[in-house]
Amino acid sequence: MKLNRLWAAFAFSYAVAAQATVLPVTNYGDSGPGALRNAITQSNAHPSATGNTIQVLTVGTPPYVIKLNSLLPPLKSRLPIL
Repeated sequence: MKLNRLWAAFAFSYAVAAQATVLPVTNYGDSGPGALRNAITQSNAHPSATGNTIQVLTVGTPPYVIKLNSLLPPLKSRLPIL
């Protein structure tokens, strides 16, 4: 019985850890909360077996331009950007 509970706890924690995360981009600046750089950094820090996704949300009025001051960090896993 104890082994079954341990196995169930392991399986649940693995499933929770493996879930993908949608990282929203709402800031078109180079850094800060909601910025593309921040979303990539978060994805790199918390990779997922099922893959994370970055979703760029339209905020404000067009044109929608992400202004970067330097190169973005390299991607450590598959990371679709929608």
